Amino acid sequence: MPSTFQEYMRDARAAMDKGRFGDAEASLALAAKDSPHRAEPHFHLGLVLLHQSDTTGAAKAFQKAVDLDPALAKGHFALGKSFLALGDPVLARQSFRRARELTPISEYRATRASTHAVSVVMASTSDTELLNRTLEGYARQSLTDFELILVDQDQHQ
Repeated sequence: MPSTFQEYMRDARAAMDKGRFGDAEASLALAAKDSPHRAEPHFHLGLVLLHQSDTTGAAKAFQKAVDLDPALAKGHFALGKSFLALGDPVLARQSFRRARELTPISEYRATRASTHAVSVVMASTSDTELLNRTLEGYARQSLTDFELILVDQDQHQ
C-alpha cells in the first residue's frame, strides 16, 4: 500500500496507463490529501476526467491545479480547453491568455507547424504520457488558430 505522495502519483499513472480510471482517481485523491498544496494530482485528475468525457469535473480539477500553482501553463491551457468545450469562450479566453502570458508568443508561433506532431502516437508511449506530452506541447508550443485569434483580440483591446 503506497504511503507517500510519489507512490500515490506512481500508482495513479500506472492505473491510468492500464485504463483503470477509478483506481487512478482514488490514488490521485490520496496524493492530494497527502500533499494538499501540490497542483500535480489535480492536474492529473483533470486528465482522467477528460478521458472519461467529464468536462465539467475536469474543469474543476484544472481550476484547483492552477489555484495551487498559478504558474502552471499547461493547467491554464487545459482549463481553457475545458471552458471552450463547455461553451464558455470568455473563461476560455482568460485561461488561454494566462497560458500565453506564461509562455512567450514567439515560442507559440515559431513551432506552430509542429502542433500536430505533438499528438502523434508512438508505439512506446503510454496513454498517460501521450496526454501529458500533448497538453505540455500545446501549452509550450502552439495554440489553434481560433485560440490565437482570442489571444490576439485581447492584446489589441
